[in-house]
Parts: sequence; C-alpha cells; structure tokens
Amino acid sequence: MDTESTRNDSIPAGNGGMISEDERREILEEIEESVRVKREPLAPTSARGSNGAALPLAVNIGALILVALTVFLVPGFYNISERRLVDPEMETAGGAVEFFRALRHEADLEIQEQEQTIETLQQQYVQVKAEREALRKDFDRQLQGRADELETGLKATLDAERARLAASGQTEAASQARLAELQATLQAERSRELEAFSVRLQEEADKRDKELSDTQARFNDELRQRTEPLKAEIERLSSIDASQRLASQDLARRYESLRRESAAKQAELIAETETLRLQLYEAKAIAKRLEPQQDARRTLLERLEILARSYASAPIGSGHQAMEQATMLMLLQAKVDTRALLAAEPLRSSHPGLAERLDEYFRNYEN
Repeated sequence: MDTESTRNDSIPAGNGGMISEDERREILEEIEESVRVKREPLAPTSARGSNGAALPLAVNIGALILVALTVFLVPGFYNISERRLVDPEMETAGGAVEFFRALRHEADLEIQEQEQTIETLQQQYVQVKAEREALRKDFDRQLQGRADELETGLKATLDAERARLAASGQTEAASQARLAELQATLQAERSRELEAFSVRLQEEADKRDKELSDTQARFNDELRQRTEPLKAEIERLSSIDASQRLASQDLARRYESLRRESAAKQAELIAETETLRLQLYEAKAIAKRLEPQQDARRTLLERLEILARSYASAPIGSGHQAMEQATMLMLLQAKVDTRALLAAEPLRSSHPGLAERLDEYFRNYEN
C-alpha cells in the first residue's frame, strides 16, 4: 500500500519528529561499530593504557542500544498494529455496508410503492366483498318483500270473497268450502309466482355475484402477484441483513482480538523496557563501585611490569642466580598475563571476584 511505504520511508521519533533514512543508517552503523569495539578481546597493552573507563563505556553503549531499539521498535510495532487494524478487508466491508444501505433504500422505495398498490387492491377487494354481501342481503329482502306482497294480496282476495259469500246468503258450510277452495287456489298461484320470482331473482343475483366473484379473483391474483415478489425481496434483504450482522460481528471480534494483542505486546514491550532500564541502572551502579578496584588493578599491573623490567635489566650473576632471575622473570610475566586474562571477558563475568582474589594474593606474596 502507498500509505505503508510512506510510513516505512520515515519512522516517527519519540517527540513527533521524523528520522530520515540516512540518519537511521548512521545510527545503526554507530551502534554496530560500538558493539564491534566492545567485543574485541582485552589485550595486556589495553589493560596497561586503561584509565578505568571501559565498563562505563560499555554501560553507555548499552544505553545507546536501548534507546535505539526503543526508537526503532516501538513506532514500528504501532505501525504494524495500524496496518493490521486498517485492513483492506475492513475497507471492503465498509464499502459493502454503503452498498447495503443504498440497496436497502432502493428496496424501501419499491416496498413503499408495492404497499400503496396492495392497499388499493385491498380496498377494491373489500368493496367487492361488501357488494356481494349487500347483493345476498338484497336478494333475501326482495324475496321476502315479494312473499309479503303476495300474502297481502291473498288475504285481501279471501276477505273480499268471504264478504261476498256472506252477502249472498249461503250457508256457513258452503261459504267455508268455497273459501278453502279459493285459498288453496290462491296459495298455489302465490307459490308458483313466488317460485318464478325467486328463480328470476336468483339468476340475476348469480350473474352479479359471478361478476363480483371474477373481480375478486382478479384482485386476489393481482394482490398475490404483488405480494410474492415483495415477500421474496423481504427475505433477500433479511438474508443480506443477517450476513451483514455476521460480518459486523466478525469484524468486531477481529478488532477486539487485535486490540488485546496490541495491548499485550505493548505491556510486554513496556515490561522489557523497564527491565532493561533497571539493568542499566544496576550496571551503572556496579561500574561506579568498581572504579576504585579498576584503579587498584591498574596500579598493581604497573608494579608487576616495573618488577619484570627490573629483573630483566639486572646483571646476570652466577648460573644459580641467573636461573633464579629467569624463573622470577617468568613468574612475573605469568602474573601479568594471568591478570590480563582474568580481567578480560568472558572470564571476568563467568568467574566474578577471581581477579580481585589474585590481586590480593599478589600483594601478600610481595610482602
């Protein structure tokens, strides 16, 4: 990525500045040179020319290395954390979220239009259903009205005939027989007429009901055609929403995992830095305590070298004296070489105090 290469070109310093590539290379070369010098073996000549500053120099080099590591590793660690957190997949997920939002908005508009159409169809459906119910009630009302009308006409005819028979002077039995016969005739006519009216009315009602039924069926089909795509769209959006929720949960889990990992790495780095700081402080304290001993060792080495030179420059006597003088010279040279070896690394660290005990032995032997 371009941003990643830009961050690698210049690493931010502790105070918010920038360290160029040349300066970083110079610092690394200086550190490597210091480390190389520190690793060179300590020779007798260097011990003779030492002024007690070797250990403080090592401490300062360690401090320089610690500062350099802090400058280079800490920003690099946070850059890595930023690159891991600002992940291209997360950017892609953000674009997917925007795409989902646009898709959801378009779907909402389509759903709103479909809902308006469905509402209109539902209103028409309800109207047709109401008309069918009104037609059924009107059929019953008309049929009952015609039946009542025929019943009224039948009673009027019977009453008129009863009055005529009473005026004609016929006997009661003859009048009742005549009225019964007339009532049966009128009742049969009324039934036939009511049946014909009912059939005609039923035909008209069936025709109208069929028209309304066809309209209702058409509305049902159109309503189903409108609602089925809407249901499919809702299911699709629900599936997308569920996938988006899962992706968001996965991103949240990844972010939390990276955050915990970053916090753990930061805590570990802080602990290591604190340990190095304590070690540096202890090294400085040890160096300060060992400065007098370094001076004493330097003085003792100089005395041993003086004695060696004295023995070497003394005139050679008899054979026995010459042998003793040569032996003493070899012993002095062995003391010098042994002291230089014990003062050098790694023997000095692996056998702490051995050089001091040897110095004490040399002093007691000379006395």
